[in-house]
Amino acid sequence: MRTNLAAQQPQSSVMLGAIRVPACQMAADPEYGLVANKAVAIGGGPLYMNARQRRYLDALRGPQGQTLTIVGGVGSAPLPGDPEHAIIDMYHVSYEVDGKPVEKTIYMDAYHYDAPKAPTGFTCGPPLASVAGIPPADPVKWTPAIAALAIEQGSKANVALLDPIKLDPSSSRGYYFDRYGLIALQARAAANSGTRLDPTKPPKELEAIGTAVIAYPASCGERTIPATNVELTGSQGAIQREASGGVVQGDALAEAFPGVAIPAGSIAIRFRNVQPTQAKITYTAGCDGSPAEITLALRSEPPRLLELVPGVIPAGVVEAEPVVYIQVLIDREGHIVRPQYLGGPRSLYSAAVDALAKWRVQPIRMNGSGVVTPNVLQVPFRPRP
Repeated sequence: MRTNLAAQQPQSSVMLGAIRVPACQMAADPEYGLVANKAVAIGGGPLYMNARQRRYLDALRGPQGQTLTIVGGVGSAPLPGDPEHAIIDMYHVSYEVDGKPVEKTIYMDAYHYDAPKAPTGFTCGPPLASVAGIPPADPVKWTPAIAALAIEQGSKANVALLDPIKLDPSSSRGYYFDRYGLIALQARAAANSGTRLDPTKPPKELEAIGTAVIAYPASCGERTIPATNVELTGSQGAIQREASGGVVQGDALAEAFPGVAIPAGSIAIRFRNVQPTQAKITYTAGCDGSPAEITLALRSEPPRLLELVPGVIPAGVVEAEPVVYIQVLIDREGHIVRPQYLGGPRSLYSAAVDALAKWRVQPIRMNGSGVVTPNVLQVPFRPRP
């Protein structure tokens, strides 16, 4: 009995981003989650969907609080006519009633997201919005979006947007280039040569670009000491070089980093696209007895929402849950760009994009420089007066 009561708390609520939702929100639509075209919009895309779907199912319970068992494998099929080309996953679940198994099929959509609910005939244990909250940005969507933004902004040759990230803000040790920076360099070079790239059709090879470090030679009095190697470390350990990540030096530097002034004796190395936390540079020798290696922290400041402007519901539109979820890029100056619909009422999407244009955001900063980052934003709406 205690299990049953704990599983059903319709009056309690939890935070989901900027809004409060019931801890165990029951779907008003009797077909929610039980038919393919009304699948549970769990979000996460191909990279995160399995874990998110399992957490949702682990939190779901039968009508009397019974634990669910997943029966057999997972089926998948495209959703006909969906603008985002969603693939719907089907989970066959079972729970017992009077000692007999009851089987149901739950349909889940990893390409869209909305506040998760319990389908008709089910309830939940842990709050659904806590176990399947707002998903991270989907790399399948943001990878080409970053390439398109870098081409668009890089082609304008705005130097401020192309400034690389300093390895050491207090001295000239070299630079770190993220994917955006490397693509923007190529776009600027193409524009300068009269072969401007099209941001609506980014070349596929640009999407595979990772990151890079240029290490300057160290100054030691009147001498300069060349660098011989660079290592990057992220939150999960050492970051691997790209497959073609040998040392770039000499005349090859100008071709690899067009338009960048690079001192003689510098080297560059390309790495996988993983956000680093520190860089270690090895030189041919130390300066006046100091070590031949130096480790530099790449400090990141998280983004900050400075001003949130709610959306305005258009005249004649009535929605029971007026919240829209949009995947965006936040550029190096804090502008919200490249919006992509993720979930919520489609009737409010245009109004949500209009509201986002008025938001003020401080972007992620690395060593003081803005960094282009993907994000999923939740746009609430204020009621009409």
